[in-house]
Amino acid sequence: MEEVDENQMSLIAHLDELRNMFIFIIIGVFIGTLICMGYSEVILQEFIKISKGKISFIMISPTEGFFTQLKLGLLGGIVLSFPNSIIQFWRFIGPGLEDQEKKFLYLSTPFMIALFLGGVSLAFFYVIPFGLDFLLSFQFADVSSTISIEKYVSFCFTLLLVFGFVFELPIFIILLYFIGLLQRAHLIKFRKHVFVSMFIFAAVITPPDIITQIMVAIPMIILYEISIQLLWFFDKKKAEAEKNKSEDDFDYDC
Repeated sequence: MEEVDENQMSLIAHLDELRNMFIFIIIGVFIGTLICMGYSEVILQEFIKISKGKISFIMISPTEGFFTQLKLGLLGGIVLSFPNSIIQFWRFIGPGLEDQEKKFLYLSTPFMIALFLGGVSLAFFYVIPFGLDFLLSFQFADVSSTISIEKYVSFCFTLLLVFGFVFELPIFIILLYFIGLLQRAHLIKFRKHVFVSMFIFAAVITPPDIITQIMVAIPMIILYEISIQLLWFFDKKKAEAEKNKSEDDFDYDC
């Protein structure tokens, strides 16, 4: 009975920690959103520049201006508070990890931030402009491109965050490797299944056009392959460490 009570207390403690993690993440996003809403017009002008003057924007409902400003602020808030979100996530899972795994977390934090910003930048400077050019190429000769500003911002919002989080894939694969939940052989064995799943995932989270879906899936595949090579490097280092340890033990026994 006491053991059950201890397990219940442990579960409650973990749930409290999980709740606190989400609270601090939400507070960070909220503060970042408030800050960025003050610069929503500046952010919107940058989004409009991506269209290269090929699109006329309209508002089709009284609330569209407010929700557009809110989405721009939320996007900026998520990006601005991303380092805090990563730190809170590490604080939650850190107590259950070994020293080597904790060291990986601390060392990987700058790379996670850089990868997230890299994914957002790739989407902003290359993917969205290319996607717009492709989609607008299907317009009819006598029909001008007039788009709801909220739908346009939602399109950009989705792609920016998708690319930002997709670029975190190598870090989480390596984390699962260090925890012992994933091996390089698994990644190789299920490669084809994962690739198909990536295209399905891209189709679900992106606008319904094949080009955008491919532009999301291809970076995921590349990052997956990079992860396989990184795990090969870690496996090699682990094998060398075990070999050196065995030699030291042999010399000690002699």
